[in-house]
Amino acid sequence: SFGIYTYTGAVISGPENRYEKISFDDVRKDNLSRTIINGWAAMMQHYFLTAVIPDVATEGQHYYSLFIDKERSGNDADRFVIGSSTPRTQISPCESKSLQHKFYIGPKIQSDLEKIAPGLELTVDYGMLWFIAKPLFWCLQKFHALTGNWGLAIILVTLMLKILFYNLSAAGYRSMARMRKVQPRLIAIRDRYKDDRARLNKAMMDIYKEEK
Repeated sequence: SFGIYTYTGAVISGPENRYEKISFDDVRKDNLSRTIINGWAAMMQHYFLTAVIPDVATEGQHYYSLFIDKERSGNDADRFVIGSSTPRTQISPCESKSLQHKFYIGPKIQSDLEKIAPGLELTVDYGMLWFIAKPLFWCLQKFHALTGNWGLAIILVTLMLKILFYNLSAAGYRSMARMRKVQPRLIAIRDRYKDDRARLNKAMMDIYKEEK
């Protein structure tokens, strides 16, 4: 992960909470058992997810999770399951009934996910800085639509940020230039007042105020 946090685990969604994480630790401690109308369940990795989306007309869908340790499963690793089941349906002789479910397995392409089910695009987890990341990604998509090249789109986003923050950067560079200019004076003051910390601090503060 190189120090970058990305959520890996299960997620459920419903009208009241469009994006609820169910971590592996949560599944290990207690099996989920909940009835949700018009929701979905998904298991997520960094770039990919699997999701089951029941028919919106199906009421009272039961969502569950299971933890199966490797001893019980006979596999070399523990298993974590998230899923849903349709309520029992009674069908009389000579009658028929159709139940529809969508199943998605693939990459987290935001524009595709938001068309499949409400809130499914939230599985693209931007982390704590989502309020910065989402607008930047939107800009990246727009530049890619113009250029057809992700490399050029990244360069254009970088240039855009440089222009937006030019005044802030210029002020920082000017401050650094002034610091280099007064560096010889600071060194001389340190040599002069090396045995008097109070006078040294006061003299340095006077220079900082003078040079702004």
